[in-house]
Amino acid sequence: MKRYRGANSPCFPRGKQTNYGYCASKKEYYYGVKLSLILTPDGIVINAGIHAANTADINALKDVLTGIDTTEMILIGDKGYYDGELRTTLANQAGRLVVPDKKRHHLFNTPEDKQLLKQRSIVETVNSQLKDLMRIEMTLAQSYGGVLTRLWGALLSFTFGQLHNLRHGRPLLSIKGILV
Repeated sequence: MKRYRGANSPCFPRGKQTNYGYCASKKEYYYGVKLSLILTPDGIVINAGIHAANTADINALKDVLTGIDTTEMILIGDKGYYDGELRTTLANQAGRLVVPDKKRHHLFNTPEDKQLLKQRSIVETVNSQLKDLMRIEMTLAQSYGGVLTRLWGALLSFTFGQLHNLRHGRPLLSIKGILV
C-alpha cells in the first residue's frame, strides 16, 4: 500500500511481517511486503519467499536459498544482490552469483557473465506478468494472512498456466493467451 496509508492500517501493524520499504525502480516508498523468487532459466518458479518490505534483497535471497542445493547453480540478480560473502559461499559449493558490477567495486564481469546477465529479461517478464496479469500488487486483503493467501494463490495460478502451456506445446510465458 502507499506509504501514507501504512501507518494508519489496523490490519497490518508495523513489525517483523510488514514494514516500510523503498522501490528503486519506481522511486517511491511503500508499506507492506516484498516477494522474492528463484526461477529456472525458462521462468518456472522453484522457490519463493515473502518478507517485510524493509528486508534487504540479499537477506531475502539468503532466506529463500535455505534448503536448496546450490551446487553448480548460477544465480543471476540485479545490483541489490551484490554480496561478496554470498559469492564466496557459492563458489565454495561450485555455484556462482552473477550480478552487474557496481562501479565502486571495480570487479568487471567477464564476457560470459555479461551473456548470463542478459537472461535477467526472463525475471523481468515473470515479475511483469505477476504484476499485470495476476495483479499481485493489488491484493485488497484485510489481514496479513489474506496477503499471504493472495500471493500464494497468484503464484499457484501462474504455475498452472505454465503447465497448461507446456502440455499444449506453447511457450511457457505466454500466460496472457490463456486469460484472453
